[in-house]
Amino acid sequence: MVTKLTRKRTPIALLLFPLSLTQFSCGEMEGMKKKDSERSMSSILSSHRLIDLSDFNFESEIILQSGRSLVYFNASWCTPCKSMNFVMDQVANETFGKNKVGLVNKDESPVVAQRYGITSVPTVLAIENGEVVGQLSGYSTKSKVLSLLE
Repeated sequence: MVTKLTRKRTPIALLLFPLSLTQFSCGEMEGMKKKDSERSMSSILSSHRLIDLSDFNFESEIILQSGRSLVYFNASWCTPCKSMNFVMDQVANETFGKNKVGLVNKDESPVVAQRYGITSVPTVLAIENGEVVGQLSGYSTKSKVLSLLE
């Protein structure tokens, strides 16, 4: 006698999503994703002390200013940049009123990135009177970034 084994079919939604996530509707899931991304970006730009730089305003915000400025090059796809964003936000808050700290998205501002030879992100440049006086590549601690201002 041959016994035929039958397999119970599992709905595709349970195979694609963890069980804990299936209790939410698609609209709720999108809302949660949006809140998470808003939280991370708003924490960076909430104080407006980290200046958003581009090919268009870089010269007026950094080059033509006196004193030392920090320019942080990042990219949206860069995983270490996500951790570095919080470090740079802290540096911008601590140095507000003394030094400018700017953020350049390497992909959205290729002219500035090419001008300074930025090939990897995250990279922080210290610029004084239009000249690069210091550079850090890769993830750096707050104390290392602040040492560029000395």
